[in-house]
Amino acid sequence: MKTFARPKRSWVLVVALVGLGALLGLWLSGLSTGSAQSGNSLLVQSVVSARTAGPGNVDAASLYVTVQSSAGLLDGLTASNFSVFAEQLPPQGCLVSVSQLRTQNPGVYRLDVVPGVAGCTWRAGDYVLSVSVRSGSQSGAAVVLMTIR
Repeated sequence: MKTFARPKRSWVLVVALVGLGALLGLWLSGLSTGSAQSGNSLLVQSVVSARTAGPGNVDAASLYVTVQSSAGLLDGLTASNFSVFAEQLPPQGCLVSVSQLRTQNPGVYRLDVVPGVAGCTWRAGDYVLSVSVRSGSQSGAAVVLMTIR
């Protein structure tokens, strides 16, 4: 009966890592190709500032949003191009609505949000907000976390 020498562990590890790298490369190239082909995606990025919004008041918090297409930053969007939704609320929190849209710089927008139900005020806790942007056939979205203290 013949016996075979076991390969050294370091070679096994190298072969496994090379194979994993090749699979990962194929998977990533498939993802980037799929998203590049659609041509309808907007890159939407957002940060939020509670500013003076606090428990028990209705002061505006601000979402700062950048919107970019494959051609560059999108300028000239209006409030009708944006939707903001409270995906998660603290206990007894209420939905939000956009009270004002301002253009900061080309492609940069400030959306002031307030509690969206009459008589409702901010509650202490975490609000998970999504902002969606639609311009013609293009769309995109971002999600941010706002904590009211």
